[in-house]
Amino acid sequence: MTEWSGMCQERHDTIPPERLEAIAAIDPRHATAHVCQGVAWWLRGHLEEAMAELEQATLLDPNQWDPDPYFQHWDPYFWKGMICASLRRDEDAIAAIEQSLELDLPPVLLAPLRWLELERPDFYEKFVIPLLARYEGV
Repeated sequence: MTEWSGMCQERHDTIPPERLEAIAAIDPRHATAHVCQGVAWWLRGHLEEAMAELEQATLLDPNQWDPDPYFQHWDPYFWKGMICASLRRDEDAIAAIEQSLELDLPPVLLAPLRWLELERPDFYEKFVIPLLARYEGV
């Protein structure tokens, strides 16, 4: 959560993937490790590897998450949405992001969507601006 909060303050091209990889190395079998490694792969431009890691996080037993205060159910879905947007799978992207919100993603953590303004201006205008407008003032 600390890394994600920090990432909301930075541009994605300035975030060293090594920070996330170090977190993933602590317990590589844990869902949080798969999310961190997936985001690290995404930051490196390895989108298919990133998606595979995030899929692993969503496939793990949800009961494993409950005792862990650091893993959130919405975490892998948001990042899957970011990766789908990068892969130009727009409908999948917005569906994953909406799923993260249904799982109680705090709207303030939607900030990384702003990274797509330069990378995917069409997606940003069609999907991100209306989504962020729904949570304006929240």
